[in-house]
Amino acid sequence: MPTRLHVPDRFRRGHGRTEAESVDSGVVLLGYMVECSGADSLAAIDVLDVGCGVKLTQAILERDIPIGSYTGVDIATPIIDYLRDAVDDPRFEYHRLDGYNERYNPDGMPLTATTPLPVDAGRTFDLISLFSVFTHLDPDDYRVMLRMLRPYIRPEGRLCYSLYLDERTDGGLGLMDNFASSWGDDAIGHTVDFRDMKPEKPLQWALYSRPHALELIEGTGWELVSVDDPRPEVQHTITLRPA
Repeated sequence: MPTRLHVPDRFRRGHGRTEAESVDSGVVLLGYMVECSGADSLAAIDVLDVGCGVKLTQAILERDIPIGSYTGVDIATPIIDYLRDAVDDPRFEYHRLDGYNERYNPDGMPLTATTPLPVDAGRTFDLISLFSVFTHLDPDDYRVMLRMLRPYIRPEGRLCYSLYLDERTDGGLGLMDNFASSWGDDAIGHTVDFRDMKPEKPLQWALYSRPHALELIEGTGWELVSVDDPRPEVQHTITLRPA
């Protein structure tokens, strides 16, 4: 039976969306996660969602979407506390990671390649997802995050994450497609490696060139599966598998 959650507005990262619109967005993202996993559904998939927020949990429960297990990790204590109190389902668990991020958690501990996740020792997953996480990481933390997550993936597992790339896309749904509509095409393609697009609001838009985004994967224990153009509800998406 579907479970109805009543998520306070302050916990939704939906830029003014209604609760129903947020759930719809979560359903779309879960569909992309199925594609990334290579399975027909998430029914037998153990998912680790880093930067989880509330949207995917709400979508899974309210739309009764099959999933093996869902482990959410976030740096926001109020969100984790809310989910632990609100969700009574043995498939779900939630943990706070006190990791430093200049935008979202400036008082947190700097992450390293050996920073342990707050999950049971030795725990591994079929799919690790990070939506709107790498979009706010600088290059050092980009590499650290990939190396940090490597021990938690199963041999046939997949990792997928969204990020901003400095390029036009055929579908016109990317960050730079939006900027070009205001600034013109000359605004695109000037990122040699990385740019913080709005320094007055650090890492609101962490922008990468495609070559540098792929270069940063090297030596992290992962290999590339695909780079997908932006689609509704998600920016460029990179899918990796363990090397």
